[in-house]
Amino acid sequence: MTLTAPPAASDSLPEPDNFRVAAIAPAGAILAAAVDGVRFGQLDDTEAVAVLAALETLGRKVDGASVRM
Repeated sequence: MTLTAPPAASDSLPEPDNFRVAAIAPAGAILAAAVDGVRFGQLDDTEAVAVLAALETLGRKVDGASVRM
């Protein structure tokens, strides 16, 4: 048996025809807009903990959805 590498991934994903995919797709851009350029070391402790808690909550939802898929 010979092992071969899988074909190279294309740069584009199939066009979503599912409303769930269409709803999830912009989430990365929204998250990026919220945190891009933020230096978390410059946040005060209260804000840093609040942002971290919000990210952890989102992460648990994403992880849970990934597991269910």
